[in-house]
Amino acid sequence: ARALENQIAAIVSPTVGDALWSPAVDRNSGAAGIYVPSEQTVSDTGILAQGEMNAAQWVAADIDLARLRHLRTSGEMRNYIDWPNQPGAAKLADTVEIITLE
Repeated sequence: ARALENQIAAIVSPTVGDALWSPAVDRNSGAAGIYVPSEQTVSDTGILAQGEMNAAQWVAADIDLARLRHLRTSGEMRNYIDWPNQPGAAKLADTVEIITLE
């Protein structure tokens, strides 16, 4: 969801297995993954790489930053370019950190 909403790559790196050192997160499950907006020019599914469930492992993928930049102006979802048009956005302009992909 974050990759789609913000038109960026999102990386998930969960803790898996038992974490006896932490009662708050004593048992963990998940799968590592690298996600991007699900648009044809980047990825039809939105998944660039996905690990096995509950496996301690690395995942890797090449992220095409030029295509992500292009999505921000020409993609089906235009959250980034439409941000200034939402009510109250002008008031937030000085308080929201804006990061430029380079």
